[in-house]
Amino acid sequence: MATIDDWQQEPTLLRFLSKQLANGSLTLVLGAGVSDHFGLPSWRTLIKNLFAAKRSPVPRKDPKRQAEDFRNRYYESDVPGFLKAVKVALYRGVKVDFDSMRSHNTLAAIASLVMASNRGSASRVITFNFDDLLEIYLEYHGFVTLSVGERMHWSRAVDVTVLHPHGLLPYKGPRLDSADIVFDQFSYTKVIGTPGSAWRQLLLSTMRTHTCLFIGLSGDDDNLDSLLEKCMNQHASRLDNSLFWGVAFSTSDKNEKFWKRRRVFLKKVDDYDRALAQFLFQICQGAAALRPR
Repeated sequence: MATIDDWQQEPTLLRFLSKQLANGSLTLVLGAGVSDHFGLPSWRTLIKNLFAAKRSPVPRKDPKRQAEDFRNRYYESDVPGFLKAVKVALYRGVKVDFDSMRSHNTLAAIASLVMASNRGSASRVITFNFDDLLEIYLEYHGFVTLSVGERMHWSRAVDVTVLHPHGLLPYKGPRLDSADIVFDQFSYTKVIGTPGSAWRQLLLSTMRTHTCLFIGLSGDDDNLDSLLEKCMNQHASRLDNSLFWGVAFSTSDKNEKFWKRRRVFLKKVDDYDRALAQFLFQICQGAAALRPR
């Protein structure tokens, strides 16, 4: 995968990603675009909803500053109250049931990639979302999951481990809320300014040693960007002279330069519900075809 043609030719890209899946060298990095099918708000909309719940106008500032203003104004010394407010705003009007989940093609395709199989699986997932919809979906199918929302945690023998570096606010039990979340300007500054933290080392270790598929991410998350910058020159793909170390999916090519500069190939898809899902299922099918019969 040393040339741009290798990445732009879909059959070649699919063969490569299928092989990575079969080898256990594929991992998923998820963002808000994965969950909007269920009515979960984007980060900006979530902030607006928080202020609306207080019948207060949203200040004219950068969203991270808006979030910090909200927290300082209403929950400066009340972390549990702040987490509850965010959780209520996050899941307001959201319906999570079997029929809704079964109708989400992209979630089904993502789950297919991470489910244990002889053809290989991407059994470790990084999500910058607070929700646990992927875990709920997998558990509907009888898979054992581990949601990691704290930097200190026990490893367990499970089918899929889902890392929540920005925190976890589960839809319902038995998973517990994180002690805090990365949401406002101060928390972003704190996490980026701690390069030796357990969370950062765990994420870098995972991302540096796997081909990453970035799904539902715009690239405007400061913490993610700092991880991309650190990985781009320290990734195992350097051993193979590969031009890129990951693939980001988007319905637009407007962020192509952003991803390219960080050595991530931008794969444009017509839509998330059908085209992306079909591409991800083809990776699974390609990996299965590599197994001896």
